[in-house]
Amino acid sequence: MPRPKNEKLKHEILGAARASFRARGYDATSYAIVAEACGISRNLVQYHFPKKQQLAIGFMERLLEESRIALGISEEELKGNLTHIFVIGVCFFEFLLQEKGYRAFLADVIRNRDLTEEVLSFNGDWALAQLGVPDGFEASDARVVRAVIVQMGGFYELLYRCLTVGEHIDVAYELQLVMSAFSEALGYGAGEIARLLPLEAADPARVQAAVQRVNTVLL
Repeated sequence: MPRPKNEKLKHEILGAARASFRARGYDATSYAIVAEACGISRNLVQYHFPKKQQLAIGFMERLLEESRIALGISEEELKGNLTHIFVIGVCFFEFLLQEKGYRAFLADVIRNRDLTEEVLSFNGDWALAQLGVPDGFEASDARVVRAVIVQMGGFYELLYRCLTVGEHIDVAYELQLVMSAFSEALGYGAGEIARLLPLEAADPARVQAAVQRVNTVLL
């Protein structure tokens, strides 16, 4: 009979992984580094997180949650709300772009094709989980999958150019395009998309204040 996983220890492991991601990026973070920071064996870290990618996804889940809290959006308000999903996404990526350590982490993620595919899937699954899939659609529907892969993949390419050659990226504008394509694939009309995804929703002052709050929590 497998031994139960210790949730408190999992939380500590993710915290150590997050600190390492910030200090040295994804590629240079290892099970051994995380284990040493937690004072446990490498095998125990790998028992809780069999794949290293799970540490990155775990960090991203925490970042999305802290972004929601920092923006003052309740779990109830988030459900089924395209506008809130969009603003949380903007805060999420602005946070990663503004801290040198996390910029290295994000660049490593985008360079790693296998991990990028997992992150793309995670992005889509998270949005669908908050939004709910309309009647007649499945999460694996070809239209939805294509919207995530094509639009989000293009967004990640722009992020990579920003990180590697310093090309400017307007996160809110580009993510609005991603969310618009995603919403259209789910059956939203053009008028409804324009109403629910205004650029003004991602007010820079509000987003920056939230990023600073998240940064304080995730020190």
